[in-house]
Amino acid sequence: MPNYSIFILILFLFLAVLIIAILDIMKNTKLSNGAKALWIAIILLFQIIGAAIYYLLAPRDNSSRA
Repeated sequence: MPNYSIFILILFLFLAVLIIAILDIMKNTKLSNGAKALWIAIILLFQIIGAAIYYLLAPRDNSSRA
């Protein structure tokens, strides 16, 4: 019987990164609604690469971070 624990851990981390990126997009006040929709579409289409591109290129919203 194969051991799926590593696969489940990687899947959980993958989903966590996507959810955190989408929540960060929704909280970012520097992005317009259209830009938010575009970034979410990019993340859903390109998953981890899309999230990495967002964190590298999107404008930072420093006012909402504690």
